[in-house]
Amino acid sequence: MTDGKARGGREWFVPVAVVSLLACALLWTDGGASTGKDTERLLQERGRLDGAPQAILPAAAGSVDLACALVPPERIAALPEAALRYSGLRDPESPYLARPRFDLYEAERILKAAPDLVLAHPWQNPDTTERLREAGVDVLVLPDPKNWPGVAEQIHQLGVRLGAEAAASDLLERCEVQLAGIRKEASARKPLTVLAYNHGGTGGLVAGAGTTHDEVFRLAGLRNLAPRPGHAAMSFEELLMLDPDVLVISQSGLQSARGGTLSVLRSEPALAGLGAVVDDQIVVLDAWLYTTLSHHILDAAEEVLQQSSGWSPRERAPR
Repeated sequence: MTDGKARGGREWFVPVAVVSLLACALLWTDGGASTGKDTERLLQERGRLDGAPQAILPAAAGSVDLACALVPPERIAALPEAALRYSGLRDPESPYLARPRFDLYEAERILKAAPDLVLAHPWQNPDTTERLREAGVDVLVLPDPKNWPGVAEQIHQLGVRLGAEAAASDLLERCEVQLAGIRKEASARKPLTVLAYNHGGTGGLVAGAGTTHDEVFRLAGLRNLAPRPGHAAMSFEELLMLDPDVLVISQSGLQSARGGTLSVLRSEPALAGLGAVVDDQIVVLDAWLYTTLSHHILDAAEEVLQQSSGWSPRERAPR
C-alpha cells in the first residue's frame, strides 16, 4: 500500500450552528428517525467528530503508518525523524513528510508540537509518557501487534479513537482483498521452509513465533524453522543444521555493503554449503518492510511471494 492510498476522508470544519440547522432540516424530510444517524455518518466520513483529536503525534514507525493511513496530513502534529526510515512513507512527495519533525521521544521536544494525542509504545521511555500526561496531553500506548488479527484490531480501535471510523473500515476492506490474493497465491505454491535472518556483525539473529516475521511467513505459506519464540541468537552451526529452503533478510543501502547480512551469507566460508546460499534463494526486503508492525505486513508477505516465485524445496540426502 502506498502513501496516497487508504487515507482517511477530507477534514471538514463545520460550524456547530450549520450542523444543527442541517440536522433540523433533515428531520422534516422523509428520512424520519434515520436522519440523525445519516448526519453522524456524514461527519464520520469527513474525518471529524466532536471530541476527535486534531493534532495527532505518532511516536514510532508503526503508529506513523496507521495514523497516516487514517487521517489527513493536517491532523498530524509532528512525525518522528528517526522512525521515518522504517515507516511506509516512501514517496518523497507525500504531504505527510512536510509535517514538522522531532528527533527524540522526549517531553520537551514533543510538547513543542502541541499535540492533543500522542500514540506511544510500551518500549518507549515511560518517564516521557508520564510527563506528557502530567502536562495534560492524552497518550495512547499501543502494544506491538504480533499478527494480522492484532493489526486489524488496532486499525479498528484507532479508527474509533481518531474519529476516522469510515477510513478505518475502508482500509480494512482493502486489506481483506489484499489478504485474499495473498492466500490464493500462497496456496498454489510448493511448500518451502524459511528463516528470517539478520547478521549485525557480532552474530546472527532469527525471528520465531510471536513476531511479525513469523506472521508474514504464515501468510505467504512458508514454514518458519526458527526453534525459539521471539528474536533469538543463532550460530552458523545451527543455521547449517536447520538449512532452510529460503532466507529472508533485511537490507538497506547497497546490498554489497561490507558487514551487511547478504555480504556475510555470500562471503563466509562456513556458510558455503547452506542450501539457500547455494541455490540463491534469498529474499531481500527493504529495512522498513522487514521491520514493519502495521498493515504493511501484507506488503511484506506479497514481496516474499513475489521474490520467491518459482523456487522449490531443496533435495537433501537423508540425515
